[in-house]
Amino acid sequence: MNHGILVGAGFKALKSEPVRKAAVATVAQGLKVKEEAESIVDEAKAELDDILAEAGYDKGAEETEEEAAKELAEAQEAEGK
Repeated sequence: MNHGILVGAGFKALKSEPVRKAAVATVAQGLKVKEEAESIVDEAKAELDDILAEAGYDKGAEETEEEAAKELAEAQEAEGK
């Protein structure tokens, strides 16, 4: 099968005004869907970044509390000796 004939027929069909309008409308709708998908992904990334930042903050607070408790225990042990 000669692909050149198919491509040529496709270009000839795109020159038809109704087919061209339909193709433009289809591409425009596809671009809208792409933009919406990118927006959803960006929102999800931002939400994940917020969650990770909060988790890091919580972990840091826990480590600080553990360090303070350890220092207090060491100080109490040193006083007891």
